[in-house]
Amino acid sequence: MSKINRPNNRESPYIENQFVVTVIDEARAIWLFMRHQWYYALAVILAIAVLIFYFEPLPPSHIRLSKGQPNSSLEVEAKYFKQALEENGIKTELIESKGTLDSLKLLEDKKVDIALSQSGLPIKRSSDIVSLGSLGYQALWFFYVGPQFQGDDISRSFENKKIYINRPGSGTNFMVEKLLKIYQKQRTITFQKIDDLSPQQAVEALKIGKIDGMFLLAGYDSLNVQSLLADPKVQILNFPVAQALSLEIKGVDIVTLPKGVFSLSPPRPTQDIKMVAVATTLFAKKNLHPEIQYLLLESAKERYYQDQNVFDRPGGFPEFTERGVPRSQIAEKFYERGPPLLASNLPHWLASFIEYAWFSLLALFAIVYPLMQFRPSYRKYIYTLYTERLYTKIFDLTSDVEAADSLDEINECIRKTDALYKKVLDLWVPKGCKDAYGSLINAMAILIAQGKERQQILLTPKN
Repeated sequence: MSKINRPNNRESPYIENQFVVTVIDEARAIWLFMRHQWYYALAVILAIAVLIFYFEPLPPSHIRLSKGQPNSSLEVEAKYFKQALEENGIKTELIESKGTLDSLKLLEDKKVDIALSQSGLPIKRSSDIVSLGSLGYQALWFFYVGPQFQGDDISRSFENKKIYINRPGSGTNFMVEKLLKIYQKQRTITFQKIDDLSPQQAVEALKIGKIDGMFLLAGYDSLNVQSLLADPKVQILNFPVAQALSLEIKGVDIVTLPKGVFSLSPPRPTQDIKMVAVATTLFAKKNLHPEIQYLLLESAKERYYQDQNVFDRPGGFPEFTERGVPRSQIAEKFYERGPPLLASNLPHWLASFIEYAWFSLLALFAIVYPLMQFRPSYRKYIYTLYTERLYTKIFDLTSDVEAADSLDEINECIRKTDALYKKVLDLWVPKGCKDAYGSLINAMAILIAQGKERQQILLTPKN
């Protein structure tokens, strides 16, 4: 049985053409709306401009971050943050400082945007500096060469010796001076302070015997610390009175360096070492872009879970560990709820912007939406304005045609009718107005017929 070929009467819906027509239709409607109702457009543009100015939805493309001294634990942290920020398209410039005190001063002087510093430092309330939280501990190490010190009075370990205390402006210098004030309340301590070397130079000087000992405020991952731990000739001072010292010095905690943490065979160190420590703290200006803050905090949390945390705390890092320091509102939200809710579904900058400005966006919508509901449909409104003018001209021409008493008058009416008809044919007709346009065409057809009829009457001679 042969196959019956039936004609295909189904027509293509021409979806692509309809889409293009719709886009053109919408674009023309918006242009006409802005042309005739510019005050609405101006109000919307001003609202968007205010929103952009106040909230700055896009993060800056360049950031300056203090990195501390070369080979320090702050530099290690800074390089990690630089990589994380630049992976998200934010060029990061690392600015060297003399240490934690100097880093904070650079931030106060607006020479950096973010400062890696320490807890326990005085912060001016008028400086608009806020804490994003602490990232880990920097212990106050005392490295020395010679027999292991056995006493409880640690000041005896460096008396009458050449001791490196780092340069003024560093966290080491700041902490050693505090330590000396406590001990010098009891008795006078005499030793030679060395503060004209970099930590890297002091490490080499200790190894070759140019100095007898060195203080160093640093994290376990500091390259200077790692270099000294690798030298078996270098001893690490245990602080037997660390608990008492933590009560005397603001912002100080107690940490323990576990026996054998650097080397199990032979064990290095040879015993658990107690030390006082401060928290490495991330500071920024209050107006630092929310996107930058979220990226820094997420990077800090990732690093905490990836690295070996020799000096840890219950609850881990990053976290607010210090009282009395102004806190970033963005950081508080991060510690309460984590990253922005939409971060996995939207670009990170947009998710952080919504997280930060959702209340204002909602308030703006609550004002604009009712106004938009009261506003006439922009397509039909503009079309109606045009057709009302055309209908007025049709009615006027109808009266002129009826009143024409000569061929000259009726011919002038017909000329005006032809010109008006051309305008009607050229008229843009938006979606939803096709029926109204048909009525307009009918009105024109009636006017044209009336003109021809009146012309014919005037051409007919009177008996």
